[in-house]
Amino acid sequence: MARLDRAIYTDDSMAPCRRCRYLDRGLDRPIKWGDDGGRKGRAMKRVFTCLFLALSVAILPGRADAGVVTSYSLVAHDPVNDTTVLLVRAVVDGAGADCPAFVVNGADAPVSKRQNPDADQFPVTVCEAKAPLDATVTVDGTSVPTMAGHDGGALDLAIFGDSGCSPSHQNCTTGWPYPELIAAAVEQQPDLVIHVGDYDYRGTPSRRAKDDPRVYDGCVPAADVGYVSLHDLSDWETWNDDLMAPSADLMSLAPWVVVRGNHELCSRGGDGWFYLLDPHSSLLAPLFGEPICDAPIVTTEPYAISIADLDMVVLDNSNGCDSANWQDAADFAYQERLFTPLLRQAAALADESSGPVWLLTHRPFWSANLLSNGVTFDGSDAWQQTLRGALDGSLPENVAMVLSGHVHEAQALSFDGDRPPQIVLGNSGTHLDPNGIALPVSSEIDGMTGTGWVSAIPRTTAAFGYLAAELDDAAHWQGQISSYAPDGSRAAQPLMDCFLPIRDGVFCEPPAP
Repeated sequence: MARLDRAIYTDDSMAPCRRCRYLDRGLDRPIKWGDDGGRKGRAMKRVFTCLFLALSVAILPGRADAGVVTSYSLVAHDPVNDTTVLLVRAVVDGAGADCPAFVVNGADAPVSKRQNPDADQFPVTVCEAKAPLDATVTVDGTSVPTMAGHDGGALDLAIFGDSGCSPSHQNCTTGWPYPELIAAAVEQQPDLVIHVGDYDYRGTPSRRAKDDPRVYDGCVPAADVGYVSLHDLSDWETWNDDLMAPSADLMSLAPWVVVRGNHELCSRGGDGWFYLLDPHSSLLAPLFGEPICDAPIVTTEPYAISIADLDMVVLDNSNGCDSANWQDAADFAYQERLFTPLLRQAAALADESSGPVWLLTHRPFWSANLLSNGVTFDGSDAWQQTLRGALDGSLPENVAMVLSGHVHEAQALSFDGDRPPQIVLGNSGTHLDPNGIALPVSSEIDGMTGTGWVSAIPRTTAAFGYLAAELDDAAHWQGQISSYAPDGSRAAQPLMDCFLPIRDGVFCEPPAP
């Protein structure tokens, strides 16, 4: 898909088994402002799939000298054929390196190189090929996960959000649980992984130094504040440390659906996002290709994808204020004008689905927060106002759930009107936010009574986790969010059990003692 709008503010601112794992387990200038399948049946299918792929690895050609660091598959939308496909990618050591052989269903596949934003910051080459969802694929002779092992029945999911390590808030060796969460998900053997954004924290601080201006992070800068870009601090090393290396075991098991977060804005880690993860490519839409960070604000259009019986619409809402800190009404109105076409397109895509849909975003439309200073926060003000202006405040009826991150805790909320429930999973590794909201939640959220549960410090001091779910379709699933200690010092403990359809008025709640 093409990027929709660009705007510049003028103020200065293995072996192939074990679910087909791999063997192998980085702007040229700073941006300146103004310039039913049961588990047993599925397990047998996985065994047969892995055996097939093991044989294919033995007989298909590869490039032993390709220097592949890692390879993975991302779920994407092919706008030319209006289908869901996989973009299979390989990260190769060395900028300008040759691409390895990509073999799809036994035949050599066309391969392209993604546009390297800066060879000094990213001394690697990202190569990619397009493949059908159920294809068998190898890169450099090593199997890459696809949906070939899935029988079309229930779908096992592992869902993460806000996973990177923030060195200013946590010890990335002993206080960062993301590798532990990945190991737990590997044991789960999911069919599909979803990540709702914020991958690289090490390279995306809020400011360059203690007393320097804050980086642009989605809000229109105030007239007396010089918002700046820190994109030059995010590079292959920070992306590899925060995501690619610790995620390798899980990337070798299942395709990923990825959502852009505010840490992937062009003022922060946008270069790495568009190089490594963004699911747009000239292989899908030659006229548009892949977006790049060539302006302070680069947005991307929403798109619809389907895996088994899970229909999703992915909305890039990485931009957008969280509270009333925009410069003035005119500038906030500008944000609403920028976001309105994106939201209307997302709604149209949901309407086109014949069944229930998940809406995937990074910033939650709704959340329930009582901050330490007594201030309440109920979601992204910018997107709430855009929803009211663009769609009269209501998402399409077949949106069964909104799945988001951004808030560094786990939340599950349902509402007394026609609003879909909201899950927030922003607790998969980065430092946690405190939340003093009374539990169970029952409060007004963006003009409607919301009820539900929040797992956050100080009540739950080890409230890091991810959602493991088994799904029949977007409106019928059950799962559990578990709590992990950051240093792996204790066994995981359940945080919430979740059910959709909602059972006896409860969407998610702590398990019974």
